[in-house]
Amino acid sequence: MSKNIAIVGGGCAGLACAIQLTKKNIPFKLFEASHELGGRVGSYHRKQLIVDKGFQVFLPSYSTAKKLLNYKSLDLCYYPRGATIITENGNEWFGLNYPKQFQSNSKVRTQWKDFLQLGVDVFFGSCIPKSPNQPSIDHFQKKYSNEFSTNFLIPFFRGVFLDPSCEKSSNQFQYYLHNFFKGGAAIPKYGMKEIPAQLAQQIPSDCIELNANVTALYDNQLIINNTSHEFKHIILATDLSTTYNLIDQPLPINPWLKVHNFILAKKSPTTLAPLTLVSKASPISHFNIPTLVSDALAPSGTHYMNVTTFENCDPKKIETEIHELTNERDWSFVWHDTIKKALPRYQLTPQISSPYVSLCGDWTTHRPSIEGALYSGTHVKRY
Repeated sequence: MSKNIAIVGGGCAGLACAIQLTKKNIPFKLFEASHELGGRVGSYHRKQLIVDKGFQVFLPSYSTAKKLLNYKSLDLCYYPRGATIITENGNEWFGLNYPKQFQSNSKVRTQWKDFLQLGVDVFFGSCIPKSPNQPSIDHFQKKYSNEFSTNFLIPFFRGVFLDPSCEKSSNQFQYYLHNFFKGGAAIPKYGMKEIPAQLAQQIPSDCIELNANVTALYDNQLIINNTSHEFKHIILATDLSTTYNLIDQPLPINPWLKVHNFILAKKSPTTLAPLTLVSKASPISHFNIPTLVSDALAPSGTHYMNVTTFENCDPKKIETEIHELTNERDWSFVWHDTIKKALPRYQLTPQISSPYVSLCGDWTTHRPSIEGALYSGTHVKRY
């Protein structure tokens, strides 16, 4: 193997890197510790449902994704451009051409400066963010009306950032806003797992090794399943925790954003919107119903919802809260997932002194997302 390049990690960054090496006819081997590819982007089957690993969406306007993915084959199903918001004063809504059947009660109250500022932020969001600036929450409070910020921007973007305080920098907010405005948000018909699956189809199968646990890195050597292997170059495309462990550097304090995901289901119609934000006092941040977007995710007549919280809660409490918030009392709790590594909290750039090692991953960019992962994988240096 000494003539090959090793890619450690089969998430979107590692797969994008492998596609680049395949195109350049450079010999490589991709090692993935688990039994499947995709990393944090994926889906699983349970109780006849196809459920993503947490509430995930794909923004089709992502520039690198357009180059690497065939959207027609993904059969993208789009969320409406907007959301219902449960406020202290009842249900409201906000969106661009938001379907009338989801326009419950009144539209979120806005001022002229809100629309003007949205236009400004969409424009500046066309620039790829390189480094952090002021927190988004400060930007919201300075530039937007209090009502629009409280009842739409904060509940919507805390779901995007997976950060209840919206401390992520405002240029990230502008970047995501630009991409939402330009191309909307979608999921593949059969779940987010279709994205890494399509990437993997562009890589020779004999260049991928699953269940390959890399436990140590020494110069140009990897310990894989307790056996030492030497490589021409090593590209670490793992999550940040694994990378810091392999390069033997202390992990930064609290580097991950964590969420709790509760799955509820019902075998009856629903009048709810595909995405609902909660701005009133509640343990629930937001919930979505993917089966209103793609009917391939559950048996006919069945709906399920993802309920996102930032604190762990008793499932029965979440079920009762959903009944109260929605007035649909036939939603039943099915199961609960804690996603400890939902998103990187911030961009990290560990110092790598070895000429044999390179890094990629969305956590190395200032845009933690599928696009950040794909971009980093296609721009690996030094191999």
